[in-house]
This record gives sequence, C-alpha cells and structure tokens, in this order.
Amino acid sequence: MSGSSYAITYTVKNEARLLPDAIRYHAAQGCFHFYVYLEGTTDGTRESILDLPNVTVLTSVPLAAEESYPAWMRDIAPMWDVNMDARKRFNTIDAAQRARDAGIEWIISIDPDEIIYPCEPGTGKPIQISDLLSSINAHVDQLLLKNLEAVPTRAPAGRGPFSQCVYFVQRFDATDLVRRAIGTFVSKLSKSPKARAWSDHLVYRARLLGAYPRIMRDPRDGSAVPSSLFLGYTNHKAFMRSARAEYFNFNIHKWQKSVRKPISVSFGYLLHYDIFDWEYFSLKFRQRNSYMIIADFFVRHRLGEIARECDDSEVELFFAENIALDAVSVDQLVKKGVIRRIDDVAAFFEASPERQSSAADG
Repeated sequence: MSGSSYAITYTVKNEARLLPDAIRYHAAQGCFHFYVYLEGTTDGTRESILDLPNVTVLTSVPLAAEESYPAWMRDIAPMWDVNMDARKRFNTIDAAQRARDAGIEWIISIDPDEIIYPCEPGTGKPIQISDLLSSINAHVDQLLLKNLEAVPTRAPAGRGPFSQCVYFVQRFDATDLVRRAIGTFVSKLSKSPKARAWSDHLVYRARLLGAYPRIMRDPRDGSAVPSSLFLGYTNHKAFMRSARAEYFNFNIHKWQKSVRKPISVSFGYLLHYDIFDWEYFSLKFRQRNSYMIIADFFVRHRLGEIARECDDSEVELFFAENIALDAVSVDQLVKKGVIRRIDDVAAFFEASPERQSSAADG
C-alpha cells in the first residue's frame, strides 16, 4: 500500500443509514482499519457492517480504575455514564492504542455523516488520503481537516446523502475570526446565548451582503432563530499519529495539550453531511438527551427542541422552509461564492456496483 497507513474510529448509535456507505467510501480511499464502537444501537447498524472487511465492532470501553488515567480522562470520567461525547473520547484513546499495536501510523475519530476530503498542500487538488498523510513532516503530531458543511436542497432524495449532496458552504476564515472576536465581546456584555447567536448571524449577513445565512422560524411559536453560516460546527477534525496519542488530550475535534502541546498543521477538508433531510434531522436530535444539546449553543439547542417536541409533519415542513434550499437559491449562492460544488464523493457512489445494481433492479 502506498503512502501512510491510517485507521478511522466511530462511536455511533443507530447509524445504519450512513455508516456502511461511509466505511465503503473510506475503504476505497485506502483506510487500513475501522474501529466501530456501538452505543445501544437498535436499527441494525451492527448487522449492516459485520461483513465489511477490516472492521472491528466493539462497544464503548468500560471505566477502569481512575488512577490509571491521565488527569484529563479522570476529569471527564464522572460524565461517562451520561455523556456520549465523554465515551467517544475514551473510545478514541482505545482505538489509538489498537492502531498503534497493529502498526497503523495514523488515527482519526469522525462521525458517520463525515467524509474525509484531502487536498494537496500548496495546490488544493484532491489526492489520496494516505498520500496526504505521507507528505506530513515527521515532527508533526496531528493534521487538522477543516469542516465544509453540506447544503441540503429540495431536490428529490437520491440513494443517500453522499450521492445526493454536492453543495457545501465555503469557509470564510478571516470573517470567522472577526465573528469570534465580536461574539466574545457580546458574551461579556450579555450572558444570553441568544445574543451571541444574533451576533454570529449579523456578522455573516453583513459579510455576505444579506445573501446568507437566513433567519429560521420556530414552528412552535413562530419566534426567530438566527442561524449562522454553519448549522453544525465550524472548526476541525484531526488525524493523530497513533504512537503519540497518549501524550495528548483528545477533545472530540482535535488533540490538545496533556503531557505537551501537539504540533499541528492544517491541510484538506472534512465534508460534513450534518442535516441532509428531515428524517435524519429527526433521528439525530431525537435520540440525544437534552444534556447533549448545550444551551450555550443557542441555534443547535433550538434545533434539538424542535426535533424532539414537534411531530413528523411539523419537522418536515420546518426543514423544507428553513433549512433546505431551492434550485434558484443554490445557483445564486454558487455565483456569489457562498457555496461550492464538490462532485467527487457523489461520483464515487453513482459509479459503485451497489448503485448500479439498484438502478438495474429499478
């Protein structure tokens, strides 16, 4: 195998719709092994991946004696029973140790709705993941992949999000720095998460001359929900050298200082198919307890409330009117440079034997 070896780890609950395809795609991109930790899955996720090659199916690692953990793991151990993110952090450390023992150089923890999209340093051209990793200087500990969020459209549903979604929100990193600075100032003036959400919304409305983002309307009372540029997260996911993982604190999106501060570089992207249709929107939030939707993240918190407290017809209408874009809006935003088209992943699935077999059967 050319390039550097790498493994992917997932901590999932009820992801039969996405996980098999995510694994198939990354396997075709040279992933050496997958470590999948299941969380009370009831939708057949386990059965959907058991026959896929190079997949180890596990359950979340149990707590061990507290003194066996570094300080950062001892700090989050009390949350293990109630917070899936805490268990994900433990699972990723376990997967890193497994990858290290198997001689796999890199490990990354991602979700089933995420696809790694590597780009060549200096040119931005798509390349193989293993080739990107092999180009990273040996002194570097982690590679940060910036998030690009999929833009849901009102087009008829296809085989799945990875073939259906081809538009992604552009990153405006300088504007994001301004947004963060203004947001910090606003947070000092007002302790209201809603004020911070409005600040984020207005910064991007000004930067994009009103083209995007939009104000959503809560179907429960018609109140305004001021969305930002991304409905999900705006930072990174990270590859870590598995042999060095024990020196750092894994904090969901990247590795941070524990024994020492990691040396990091940033190349490439992660495509995030966060909320691609109303059914997945419902699933994502309804299977999460309210403690996982932190109130300080105002928009995300409200989306969770809408999914859990509204019936299916209300959620479907909310998605169509507030999240999905029509074809005219998409074309306008592409011309204005707000969103970009990426066809590589969709082309892979359209050409896959499973897709061709399905089309023939139809």
